[in-house]
This record gives sequence, structure tokens and C-alpha cells, in this order.
Amino acid sequence: MIIRVILFYSLFCLSCKKDTAGSNTNFSKVSSISNYSNGAIISSRNFLYDSNGRIIKETDISTLQSSYTTYHYSGSTKTAKTFNNNDTTISIMTLNSNGLVISSNMGAMNFTFEYNIDNYLIKVFQNLQDRLDTITYNIVNGIIVTETMSLLAETIKSNFTNYTNTIGNENFGESFLGKQSINLVSGIIFVGSDTTTYNYHFDKKNRVSRQTIVSDINNSTIYKYTD
Repeated sequence: MIIRVILFYSLFCLSCKKDTAGSNTNFSKVSSISNYSNGAIISSRNFLYDSNGRIIKETDISTLQSSYTTYHYSGSTKTAKTFNNNDTTISIMTLNSNGLVISSNMGAMNFTFEYNIDNYLIKVFQNLQDRLDTITYNIVNGIIVTETMSLLAETIKSNFTNYTNTIGNENFGESFLGKQSINLVSGIIFVGSDTTTYNYHFDKKNRVSRQTIVSDINNSTIYKYTD
């Protein structure tokens, strides 16, 4: 799921005490995500974790195709293999002493990651074969408030609720991407463009169970957890 984060899936997530960034068990783990349109399921993702709470397998199923990714950890190296029909994509990541990914190679594409002293991701350098891009994250009081992409000259601003976010990368066993924002995102503003506002439902443990976009009530995302 490294590319999911690179493509701005969500780093605006939960932040709380943990031991090392690479193996953390303090977060509830998401077991599945299901996307619905007009009441019918259109895609789903299922996740498996090891005893350290790290992601080891992700299965993606949609009405068009299915694929799965396995994750292997060995010292300072993490390898992700994605199997899609007859194609296999391999991503090799190098981790630092804190268990944070500092570089990733996937074919001809290369990525480099930088973190601040508090282990928040603050910059991603992307070499995407024919173009270069830099993504910069602005952290204020433990919250990632803006995300700027140099290639598109675009900035994404986020507004936050007072709720703890339980659908961040650490909830998916990806603490190797650093800490996450403390609160749940209420809306994302593409500066000079559109604004996306979210509504949430919660389970008995105050974890996100359903997410919808205010302007698109026919579509929703359902979250389930391992416990």
C-alpha cells in the first residue's frame, strides 16, 4: 500500500504513543474496507497482519478485477509483491533504524522519504520515469494541515473534527510511513478547486464504521476491524 499513500490516499490520521515506527500494535487494525454505490458493493479490500501489527497481505476485489499484495520483512528491507492476473509488481523499501521507510524502488520509479524529529513524514521525492515531483507535508501540533505537490503546483488543505481517526496508515499496519494526524478529517480543500466534505458513523468503540461524502450520498465506504 505504499503507492496508496504516495497518491495521497490519507496521511491525515491517528497519532498516539508507540514503541518503534516499524512495529506497532497500539492501533485497532482495519480488517476490511467495502465500497458501495447505490446500495451495491463495487469493491472491497481485506487485510492481514503479523503478531507485530504489520501488514502482511492485502487483497483487492472489484467488479472488474482482483489482485493481492504480500509484504515481507527482513532486517532493514521490506518487499511488497503485487499479483494482478499474470502480472507481478515488486516494490523494495529500505527502512531506517526507527523502522521508517526512507526509500522505495518499483521498477523504474523511485521514491525517497524524509521525516521530522517526531517521526512525521514531511517530504516525499518521486522520480516517476518521465517526471519528478516533490510532496511536502506541513505539520502543526501533530496534525498534517497541508499537502503540496510541486509538479501540479497544487496544495491540499484539510479541516479536522474532534474525533480520533481510526482509518489511518497505522490502522493498516503501515507505521513504517511515520506518525499520522491526531484527528479525523472533516474535509479536504483542493486550493483553487473543489472541496470534499465527509460524514462519519462510528461503532461502539468510537471507531469509524462508515464514511460518506456530503456531495455524493449514494456512495459510501464501510470499515471493519480485527477486534
